[in-house]
Amino acid sequence: MIGPIPGRSWIVVEDAEVSLCRDDPCLDIDLWIKADTAALYQVFMGRQPLMSAVANDLVDISGPPGLVPDFLRTVDETTMPYMVGA
Repeated sequence: MIGPIPGRSWIVVEDAEVSLCRDDPCLDIDLWIKADTAALYQVFMGRQPLMSAVANDLVDISGPPGLVPDFLRTVDETTMPYMVGA
């Protein structure tokens, strides 16, 4: 399929850089994340750490056990410097 899939986005993490793609980047999927747009917005705007969103059941992440904590840490380390008034 070409173009964005309604209700679906891809988070790509490479070399500790995180980006959000609306179009399928055609990469293997390592983790599945379920969340509403508002929860992900809070995380990626640096207003709430991803670990906190997961702990509060706002975001659900599934995949190989070793990848989940690495992903949580990478996202939080990438967004934390931008947190203002959190």
